[in-house]
Amino acid sequence: MLEARKAGKIRHIGFTGHKDPVVHLRMLQAASENGFHFDAVQMPLNVMDAHCRSFQHQILPILVKEGIGVEAMKTFGDYFILESGTVQPIEALHYSMSLPASVVITGIDRPEILDRGDSHISAPGCRPGHNPPYSYESCSYKGTLRVIQNQHTL
Repeated sequence: MLEARKAGKIRHIGFTGHKDPVVHLRMLQAASENGFHFDAVQMPLNVMDAHCRSFQHQILPILVKEGIGVEAMKTFGDYFILESGTVQPIEALHYSMSLPASVVITGIDRPEILDRGDSHISAPGCRPGHNPPYSYESCSYKGTLRVIQNQHTL
């Protein structure tokens, strides 16, 4: 990877994990012990995160402190969170975007969910061409947005 970066084939090196922040802690510790600095880390960050094995509480502060880009994924959580009505999509999105993330990835697993996200197009601070704090780009499905938080860039 370092050779590929030196050769200009890649610009950033990062890692991702989906289940347990302990894995992220081990990766960050191993990198530190070997004098390596990750450019970015992708991890789940959503309204349910604080309730069990919290990436927000265990990993996010380390990434911010070390200047590592934060890629927030699964920001709507699993389908059952939205299905239960516990939160609305716009609330889930606002929560994730309130965190110090470099990018917020909504994580849509089926096209039917996309229409439920239409409301965040008119959310305060989410207008085309409006920087900062947020900008968005239309994606291929109707109503889909790739939301980019501009406060923390890679």
